Amino acid sequence: MKKRLLSFIVCFSLSISNTIIANATTNTDIDWNKKLIDGRNIAYMINSGVEYTVSIPNAVNKLMYPSGLSNNLVLNITNNYMTSKLDFYQYSAVDRINASASVYRKNSSGNYYNSTSEKDIYDWVYGEIQINDNYMNNYNNTIREAILIHEMLHVYGLKDISNSNSIMYYATPKVTGVTSDANNVLNNKY
Repeated sequence: MKKRLLSFIVCFSLSISNTIIANATTNTDIDWNKKLIDGRNIAYMINSGVEYTVSIPNAVNKLMYPSGLSNNLVLNITNNYMTSKLDFYQYSAVDRINASASVYRKNSSGNYYNSTSEKDIYDWVYGEIQINDNYMNNYNNTIREAILIHEMLHVYGLKDISNSNSIMYYATPKVTGVTSDANNVLNNKY
């Protein structure tokens, strides 16, 4: 049985022009009340057919070792679908979405299910990032990595904000790595 079902989806539908690393000055309303269970040390999987096998590991590395900051996250690549807690998939569509993140819970029978309305009530056990090749293919690795970091942070429990100096900015970002506001949330959650 496939472990993916529709859950809360947060999209990063943006074009990126100027990219600089900056520290955000506020974490106002940046994190959901809940998080990825046991998210400190997880395995991630890149689904077969995904083309971004350089950008994804680079983004993971930038998430674990943010420039000038530190956190306790450890992510290791795996090819075991059943042990991964974060999976990367690829599709191609004209939907104005570069990538999106979804999170999932398990019911008492062990089946993954939708947690759309529960992200502030219950923790989740698994996340997925869908990469839209129709748009991501047009970016260089640095831009792709920024988009992937943003989406991974959604899986870790961060949400879009209106601070343009944050990696979690809801529109075209000015930054390409984990910002201090996001890293502070990671350190508090994990």
